[in-house]
Amino acid sequence: MQKDPYSILGFKFNPFPAGSSTKGYFFTPLIRQILDELYFGILSRKGIMVLVGEVGVGKTSLLLQLLSRLEKEKDLKVSWVFNTFLPPRDILKSIVIDFGLKPQKDDISFLIEDLYKFFIETNKKGGNCAIIIDEAHNLSEGSLETLRMLSNLEANGQKLVQIVLAGQSELKFILSEPKFRQLRSRVQIFHTLLPFSKEETINYINYKLAVSGAQITISKKALNLVYQFSFGNIRMIHLIMDRAVHILVANDSFHISSKDIKLAAKDVASFQEPIKKGLERFYKKRILNTILGSAVLFLSILGGFFYFRPFFKDFTFKFSPPQINKSSNTRVEVKDKKSKNVSVIEDLYKSYIDNFLNSFGLYSLKPYLIEALRKKDLSIFTSKIPASYEALSIDSIPPKGYIKFSILPWKEICGSEPKYLLLWKPPIKIDKVFPNKSSKVDILVLQTMLKELGFYYQEPDGKFGPLTLDAVSLFQKSYNLPQTHGVDGLTLFWLCLEYEKFKINEKKGAKGNKYVPKNTFR
Repeated sequence: MQKDPYSILGFKFNPFPAGSSTKGYFFTPLIRQILDELYFGILSRKGIMVLVGEVGVGKTSLLLQLLSRLEKEKDLKVSWVFNTFLPPRDILKSIVIDFGLKPQKDDISFLIEDLYKFFIETNKKGGNCAIIIDEAHNLSEGSLETLRMLSNLEANGQKLVQIVLAGQSELKFILSEPKFRQLRSRVQIFHTLLPFSKEETINYINYKLAVSGAQITISKKALNLVYQFSFGNIRMIHLIMDRAVHILVANDSFHISSKDIKLAAKDVASFQEPIKKGLERFYKKRILNTILGSAVLFLSILGGFFYFRPFFKDFTFKFSPPQINKSSNTRVEVKDKKSKNVSVIEDLYKSYIDNFLNSFGLYSLKPYLIEALRKKDLSIFTSKIPASYEALSIDSIPPKGYIKFSILPWKEICGSEPKYLLLWKPPIKIDKVFPNKSSKVDILVLQTMLKELGFYYQEPDGKFGPLTLDAVSLFQKSYNLPQTHGVDGLTLFWLCLEYEKFKINEKKGAKGNKYVPKNTFR
């Protein structure tokens, strides 16, 4: 009988299984934080908790770890719901049965009564109850409303049941809808599980190989490629690495090279779009690097020619000069290139440049702006801007009439990206690297804007924590902005613009209408 490939290579178990597994679980600081908060949130009776994340980032595996910890609590009863396509009645029935109860009748009111009696009885004995729902983004409106009703059950000021909703990122948008505002107001803990960073991906693979007892090695370049092809998504990492293990067996090898990872990724890319995109990005980057390398070589040769040119002054090169028609009116003029470029920019685009700077009284920066345009280097200008102002690179002109800004058609003038340069004065200052170090007043303003636009669900407290970061991320996704894991200049600009638009529309008669986020950016 043929042995499986894992035993041939010395594995005690498959370190990269297709399904969720608790064997050799890998903890990152974020995973540990989420686990701790959900665990203590259940024990301290927080009510409703939410966990969201993209497909394949490890939500179910994290929930299994949570369940493993909860099982050690003798006074805690747990129900796990994994089939979320069921109607509300069947969802309730499965919870009742999971708690070891026998339903009275197949009716929602009777099922809720069964659960209420069970929760009361458990609470009297000093116990607690929890419901963990995986794939919660598939729950119907009726099922979500039913769960909200369950979360209302209290006794002596304590929640009788704790509910964890885990699902894909769509769950954020579902909960942000006005019809779910009552459910959303009861959410006490909200976390987003992110893909691994490059360092985490490398550590993860090495850790999984080590705990499984693997007798193989993997090159540093191969590890880097796994991250490039998988974007740090656990499921994609497993697919690539599992295929690479089979390639080792086929080649009778015990070392995973970068070539093995490329072959594995190509195999998997035929049915996995994320890995296909990773491969395309990798090869485009490699082609670009080849072109740049050739350009550098050419410039080096050219530079060498001009450097050694004086040594060849005794050599005579014969060539035939071009014939000039003396009867024509053609004139040959030699001018200083630098002065010509500056003159052309000043003459043709004077009104653009003046309007761009005069809007904010920054006319003194004109020499720096012209120099930046001439050299096609934004930093020459942006480095001179006062700290209270900000210049942004954008692809389209935002709607006017809401906040003050000025636009310069950068690409039209100097022929290089960005398409437009936008100048404005932000009303608040949020640190781009450490937003939690920003002033409390500025954070309060940020939270207030996000709350009124329907992205922040708590009362503003002036503290930039996970809930505020999640609200910023939700705003960025809703407006197709880059996910920067913070408040960058572009995000703050569009947030201020949308907030002013909302307030203006409110004054015009839309007061009382709930703001509904739309993908209107670009």
